Parts: sequence; structure tokens; C-alpha cells
Amino acid sequence: TNDDLNHECYYSKSEVGSRLPRHMDERHEETKGAKGWLLPSRRSLSWLIYLSTPAEWTLETNGGALRTFPQQKVLNNQASSTHDGNLQVGWLVGDGVQTFSRVVYLDSWYPVRGVVAKNTIPEPHCILYTLGQDNQREYLTKPWLTEHLRGMPMLEFMLRCAEHDADKISQESSLLFLHANYAKNFAPLEDRSAWDNGLLPRGSETV
Repeated sequence: TNDDLNHECYYSKSEVGSRLPRHMDERHEETKGAKGWLLPSRRSLSWLIYLSTPAEWTLETNGGALRTFPQQKVLNNQASSTHDGNLQVGWLVGDGVQTFSRVVYLDSWYPVRGVVAKNTIPEPHCILYTLGQDNQREYLTKPWLTEHLRGMPMLEFMLRCAEHDADKISQESSLLFLHANYAKNFAPLEDRSAWDNGLLPRGSETV
């Protein structure tokens, strides 16, 4: 336990007939806008502990099952939600060409040299990438600075760029994604608009 980082812990006692609706945990500090960059903490694990007496609890009578929405088909070498210290922020959902879904990571310390002047110290940018069959990085976007968001949450920024770039043929006409297929198949982990409308995450199945 690191006492310098924030921790969250909740205890709740449910009354008869109460329910916890489908919801999405706040997992990635990067998707919370400028405020998310102030602290070095990111939630990478959530869990539920039920304190009910086993003899007095059944799923059929009491409910309370945890339902998740994993991708149906994922490359065997991509079961991890982290890579090189970078957290997963979405999926590159499988389509007719690429059968399997691939994990999309956000590297927020991608070095870009010479942005201000030639041979200057690399300035950390953000960039989205996935892993190929050889476990090497395959970059999906151009690098960008967080100041380009102008107060917009990171998630909304990525979604807007994906919508814009989905029908763009060249990199010159795209805002962020390197190929239109990347933009079309990008599905964020935390698509709250789709979630609020009761839609299942793209490419997922209910478990």
C-alpha cells in the first residue's frame, strides 16, 4: 500500500428489493480531463466482496451476480490490460478483415523530438497503439499533446476524432487516426454515451 496515493473503499448494506444498476467504474485518470493529470494514481483493479452468509444467500432468491462484458474473440497474446506501464483504454474490434479484437493502449509519455526546435529534448506526447502477432507496437494514431484537448475529456477527444476519421482516406485529412479502419474499429472501454443508452460494448458478449 502506498500512502501517498488515493484509495477508495465503500461499504453498503442493501435493503430488500434494492439494486445496483449497470454502471461503469472510473478506471482511467487520463479520461477525466486536465484534473486527471494532477495525481499519479490510476485505478487498475476493482473488486466486489460479498459479506452475505452463504447459507442464507442464493442467486435465484437474492440476486447480486456480477455481470461482465468481455470481448468475444481476442488474440491469445493480448490478455493483459497493461503493457510497458500503459493502461488499456479500448479495443480495436474485430471485423471482416481482422477476426480478433486487439487491446488498445494509451502511452502518455511518447517522446517526440524537435517539436519546438530541432534536437530539443523529447517532449512527452500521447499516442494510441496495439500489439501485433509479434508483440511489437502498431501505432494507431498520430502523437498529440494534452493541451490540444482544450479542456475536453480525453475519452470525448478520442471518440470525436474516431468519428471524423472513419471515412478519411489520407492521413493529411484525418485528425488523429493513421488509417480509416483504425478509426472505424476503435471502441473505448468507457463509452458512456452508448452505455447510458443501454447498448452493449462493441464486440462483447454478456457473461
